[in-house]
Amino acid sequence: MIKTIIFDLDGTILDTLTDLTDSINYALKKHNKKLRTEEEIKTFLGDGMRMLVERSLPNEDEQVITDVFNDFKEYYLKHCDIKTKAYKGIIDLLNSLKNEYQLGVISNKRDDAVQTLINNHFPNIFSFVLGQRDEMKKKPDKEMLEYALNAMNTKCFEALYVGDSDVDLNFGFNAKVSVISVSYGFRSRDFLVEKGARYIADDMNQLKRFITMLSESHCPGCGEKLVFKFLKGEGNIPYCNNCHTFRFPAFSSAVSMIVVNKEETKVLLIEQYHSTRNILVAGYVNIGESLENAVKREIKEEVGLDVIS
Repeated sequence: MIKTIIFDLDGTILDTLTDLTDSINYALKKHNKKLRTEEEIKTFLGDGMRMLVERSLPNEDEQVITDVFNDFKEYYLKHCDIKTKAYKGIIDLLNSLKNEYQLGVISNKRDDAVQTLINNHFPNIFSFVLGQRDEMKKKPDKEMLEYALNAMNTKCFEALYVGDSDVDLNFGFNAKVSVISVSYGFRSRDFLVEKGARYIADDMNQLKRFITMLSESHCPGCGEKLVFKFLKGEGNIPYCNNCHTFRFPAFSSAVSMIVVNKEETKVLLIEQYHSTRNILVAGYVNIGESLENAVKREIKEEVGLDVIS
């Protein structure tokens, strides 16, 4: 089943926020521009270093952005590992995973900075490391992920991608790779739910549990060997050809919702997977998720409606 796990860098395995903020502010100050807070920088991350500078300089002309970007890039490469640190528990988790899986890293950060940080914090753990290169399209385009899978001799249904943003979600889905999101990084659980994340880990224990569940090899219903099958909006999900059923990771709690029209004269029913039956909107509660958030997420995922509370 799963033989390769690829991780995002910033906000997933390394907390790089302070060094990024300090470097951006160095370049902004040099050009007499408004400085940015860590909370602001956190929301600007995910689409590469150039976009980080552009979002820090709204309404500025192209030349100013380019000048600030060049100063930021030069400064950050020399100061990318001053206050940066690995998230608590991630090194132990990676060391345990490397005995069972190939591990890799893909980031929209410049490749030279990525290589430096991985060498400094995670020596002898990852078999493949790739940062942004000029000749490659950055995430969420699938090019970097397909390049990595080819280099690691892995099919899309044999891989998991772990990241902390909507960019990472779309990256995995574009390459038809299952995605696990983490909420301890630069994006909140509510944000990830809104963007369509199904598997959201709040800490390393939950991340390990999701990896284990998505790596199960046999159907819990009939014992048939599972395969991965792509499901739109979900990624590759374990599937039993004998039961003709997607085998989502099982959780102990579920919610079922009655959705009615304003006049309360009609009840909304949805079509069940691979069945002609119509059912109420329902779904499992993710690990660490409140029942209220589960209700909002399931209704949004199934019918595209926003629950206002």
